[in-house]
Amino acid sequence: MRVVVPTCDAHAYVVPIFLKYWYRAWPDFPGPITVISNTFVPPVRNEVGCVLVGPDEGWSATMLSCVEELEDNEPFMLMLEDYIVTEINHELLSVAMGTMEVSTVGMVRLVPIPGPTIEIESVDTIGIIDKAEPYAISLQAAIWRPQVLRDLLRADENAWQFETQGSRRAATYHSYEFVGTYDHAMRYQNYLARGSPREEAVKWVEDHP
Repeated sequence: MRVVVPTCDAHAYVVPIFLKYWYRAWPDFPGPITVISNTFVPPVRNEVGCVLVGPDEGWSATMLSCVEELEDNEPFMLMLEDYIVTEINHELLSVAMGTMEVSTVGMVRLVPIPGPTIEIESVDTIGIIDKAEPYAISLQAAIWRPQVLRDLLRADENAWQFETQGSRRAATYHSYEFVGTYDHAMRYQNYLARGSPREEAVKWVEDHP
């Protein structure tokens, strides 16, 4: 499965840090990684692709360009560039990835912030996210169908507005179901807060060279 990492010129310096710890947590990761940036190509490994979408017009505009730039319409894992991965639960992640084979599922959230609130019969690892609940849309790590993002994104919104306003739109969005894991399929440090490095995350990176 493709991993998509959106960034902007101002934060592209974080991408090499993301990649370092992603591959440390998953050294034999088999899928492609695509970094989406504006005009600056961050230093990346040879196997990592980078797509430039032009001047920064905001987070949602970048994401809309991103889903249009991808060569296929397959589900992908969306990881923000400042999610510095510390641990991956490969068994649970495999279950989550398999859930996308169900044609009615449009998104699987991998970090339960917030988590599912509706049980699925005979399934104890994944539940349904009630789209009427606040933050039905969250930018925690998740697997998305590109069409769902196309339907819910608005080009003039920043990331926080997408979560709040997109959640309101999701309440009446009936094309696909949203589901999520009850436990963390992965854990990570948020490297940035309001655009600046978090002292705790910087310290963690320093302690795990």
